[in-house]
Amino acid sequence: MLRPEFDSIKDYDQFKKYSWSRTELIDICKEHGLSLKFDFVLFGVSLIFTVIGIINKINYAESVDFVLFFVFGVTGLFVAFVSLNFSLTY
Repeated sequence: MLRPEFDSIKDYDQFKKYSWSRTELIDICKEHGLSLKFDFVLFGVSLIFTVIGIINKINYAESVDFVLFFVFGVTGLFVAFVSLNFSLTY
């Protein structure tokens, strides 16, 4: 069964009728800018979490309220940085 162009597919039910390779899906995401949008959103949210964690650490030095924000923020920044480098390189 021949597959139509991705842009002509109107809904998920039609999309799942066909087989898609990983590289095809990566190329489709790159063509539509989905990868970079996700990376930038992840980077922004992670940066906010990191800043909130640092502010909580400064304001509440005796408390551990900053740990979750800081850990998730720094981890997200790392993942976003690696993902952005990968997206822009390949």
